[in-house]
Amino acid sequence: MRATFDADHLLELLALSETARTRRPTYAQLFDPSLWRADMEAAGRAAAVEGLRTDGCPNLTIDDLDCTRIPPGLMLAGDEGIYFMTNAVSAEMEVLRAYGRHVAYAHEADPTWMPCKEVRHAKHTIFGREDGVEFLGAEELRRGLAPGSLYEVHITAKAIVLPSSKGAYNEAFCPDRHLRTAIRDTRR
Repeated sequence: MRATFDADHLLELLALSETARTRRPTYAQLFDPSLWRADMEAAGRAAAVEGLRTDGCPNLTIDDLDCTRIPPGLMLAGDEGIYFMTNAVSAEMEVLRAYGRHVAYAHEADPTWMPCKEVRHAKHTIFGREDGVEFLGAEELRRGLAPGSLYEVHITAKAIVLPSSKGAYNEAFCPDRHLRTAIRDTRR
């Protein structure tokens, strides 16, 4: 299913992420040992590694991460609508929040102007019934972002397809599933 976003708004959010000194993690990023603090106690690190190995759950919190290592990018979220938000932690981000510009809603599921029932139906149809957040890196997002345009994302049960070049959707949805860089598997 397709979701479209204002590219200028996404560029604004992405610029905040790229210039931020620290960034917020997604839940999945808690599981990435490359983002863990270098000064984490040896026993805590060993327990986290063991948790990852045995049941996939390291039992860590944001305090165990070095938030300066989190890469720049945006988070695609589906809950009360479908939207992108920056992972930046900065004063500029808080200014955007004060003006209600801290998220960029999909035109198809925007609770700022659509009735709640329509937003919920669009979110379920496009993003799925479950709420969730997927991190998308700055480099992969920038490939298809053109100022003054719409940014079209295709979301399936197994992937998020980003516009990286003209014709990327046809290549990404080919029947034999030989996927190119335009597509990213989001389910582990």
